[in-house]
Amino acid sequence: MNYDRIFEKLEQLDQKVGNIETTIAKQEVQLENHIYRTELAEENIALLRDQIKPLETSNIQLHGIIKFFSAIGFLITMICTIVKIIHLVS
Repeated sequence: MNYDRIFEKLEQLDQKVGNIETTIAKQEVQLENHIYRTELAEENIALLRDQIKPLETSNIQLHGIIKFFSAIGFLITMICTIVKIIHLVS
């Protein structure tokens, strides 16, 4: 048997395993950084949502005010039109 060849193959396997372990260690660090950044992003999103809620309420109120003034404008236009028609008929 050729023991030198067997030892050479074992050394190649050992080197490959070492490369895999190095890659896994790097990926673990990258994963930890990714998890940290994700947690920060989720916290920022929660803060932004809390800040947007009052704006949504104000937006709903503003739409209500705009609809109210639109209705008043429509009524005034209708009254003016009726008055003009009455003046034209008379």
